[in-house]
Amino acid sequence: MPGWMAQLQSKTLQQVVQLAGQLPPHLRRRILVLLPISVVPGILDAASIAVVAWMMSTLLGTRLRQGIPSLPFLQGDRLDQALWLIALFILFSWLRSLSKLLVLGLQERMTGQLWLWLTETIYARILSQPYEFHIGKNDKKLATQLLSNVTHVVKGVFSPLLQLQSSLITVFFLFAGLIYVGRWYAMALFFCLVIAYGGFSVLLTPYLRRASSQKLRLASAMKQGFFESMNVIREIHLSSAEPFFKRAFGVDSRKAKRVEALNNFLPNLPKQIIEPVGITLIFSFGALPALLGKGSVGDLKQIIPFLATLALASQRITPAMNDLFKALTRLRASLPNLTSVLGFLALPEPTGMSLGLASAGISPEGIRPRRSIRLHDVSYCYPGRDEPVISGLNLTIPVGSRVALVGSTGSGKSTTAHLLLGLLTPQQGALEIDGLVVEPDDLRAWQSCCAYVPQIVSFLRGSVLENIAFAEDPMQVDQDRVWEALEAAQLQDVVASLPYGLYTPVGRDGLHLSGGQRQRLALARAFYRKAEFLLLDEATSALDNRTESEVIAALEIVARRCTTVVIAHRLSTIERCDRIFEFEAGRLKASGTFDQLRERSDSFKDLTQLEGRFAIQQE
Repeated sequence: MPGWMAQLQSKTLQQVVQLAGQLPPHLRRRILVLLPISVVPGILDAASIAVVAWMMSTLLGTRLRQGIPSLPFLQGDRLDQALWLIALFILFSWLRSLSKLLVLGLQERMTGQLWLWLTETIYARILSQPYEFHIGKNDKKLATQLLSNVTHVVKGVFSPLLQLQSSLITVFFLFAGLIYVGRWYAMALFFCLVIAYGGFSVLLTPYLRRASSQKLRLASAMKQGFFESMNVIREIHLSSAEPFFKRAFGVDSRKAKRVEALNNFLPNLPKQIIEPVGITLIFSFGALPALLGKGSVGDLKQIIPFLATLALASQRITPAMNDLFKALTRLRASLPNLTSVLGFLALPEPTGMSLGLASAGISPEGIRPRRSIRLHDVSYCYPGRDEPVISGLNLTIPVGSRVALVGSTGSGKSTTAHLLLGLLTPQQGALEIDGLVVEPDDLRAWQSCCAYVPQIVSFLRGSVLENIAFAEDPMQVDQDRVWEALEAAQLQDVVASLPYGLYTPVGRDGLHLSGGQRQRLALARAFYRKAEFLLLDEATSALDNRTESEVIAALEIVARRCTTVVIAHRLSTIERCDRIFEFEAGRLKASGTFDQLRERSDSFKDLTQLEGRFAIQQE
């Protein structure tokens, strides 16, 4: 078995079959429709070569081979036959080119549809994964893997497969015609070409596969380096570190271009070597005996049409064989990208996004708590860790209250917050609303009533309006409701003074807004949603005292609208809370009002004293 055929029975073929099995039926049908259309250029290729052979034999007064059918309009003299054959050759050439353009256009359209299906499918699956999936993920790297790998799979797997299909058909018809005319001589030429391309495939494929992995790694490193340098651009300017980052970026970029250049050069190498070698062999073994005097002029006239046919056929076959080789090479070199894409497609499919309710007693509008929100005997351990972060937690929050979660770093505050929001599913215990367990099918309904404001707020690329009316069509947004949310967040005057009001761009991650304005804009987003449950995770820790007081003033308004949970270290943020829960090593250590906790807990008392000394120093 030729080397390239043996290599098809490899991991690459298995993964291609696996990927094809996941395509939707309508795309598979469209790929099958291309098969009969791809036959046409191959037939026309063989027909045009047959016409040339016929024309040469007619002009020299010889027959290429007995048994080749003749046409009625080719029964005249040589000149008439030659003119008819020239006209046929021109016609077949036009039809061949037009059919190849049609096949190429259909292939490009098909690859575009495949790219669209892959990107939309994988993006939907990534979005629908549980919050645990996204913990610790590098968002920029994930985006690179999604877009870059899908593009490489479409260009390096689907495009080569479609090219492979048309090239195989072309090669088949050309060699079928040649073998009919030339028998063993054509068969020998066929096997020589197969062995030559197979040898190049065996030699070049391992390097190209390694180069493909290296190219992917370098591209990721370049993007990562670029994003990192943009994140520390102030430090770069202050340290005059531009040459260092430029040098590091240049090293990766030069390596990437060298790898890419070789990747583009090597697949074209076989054609440039095998094509002249094939021509040399054809004429050496075919015409050399006659030229050396071992044959008559009649023998030479008899062999010239055959040699001309083989020469023209080799000029047509070699590009098709080279396309075949390049398709196989690109296919095998794309294994790392294919593995990554299959990994994304293996993610669980998104479930329905409706607010379907599984538990009795929940209103159709969603889970609207009336009495309490409770974590009952909850334990949670992050994937890949042995020790639980939360152990046997019992925590009850009265509806309409404002509570605080305090404790040292790593004590479990943020994990508790994510459990309350339903972002994490406990391994033990349950989240309960008004005494009813929130089932998995209820989570969407509960989360539709929740809002979350982190310490570092992320904004969409767009206007103030688009960031408040999160994920809504700007043309369908109720602007009166937006202004009400801004007023509640004490931000209406700021937005009104902006150049374009609600339509003013906020900049990358809210760059055009101050720290306090960003936090209040996040609060306005929560107010716009009419959230029943608001969670602030260190939302004021990075603010100055004045800005913090503005945000706290906005929170006073929140207290009249929804249940609020605050995670904070500053006393000014938590001292007005109705109840404070102190965490230690994943357990609830103490709870009570600010004054009660200061009396009951030595660690909380130490925290208040430390905060007081720090405040005096600041003054």
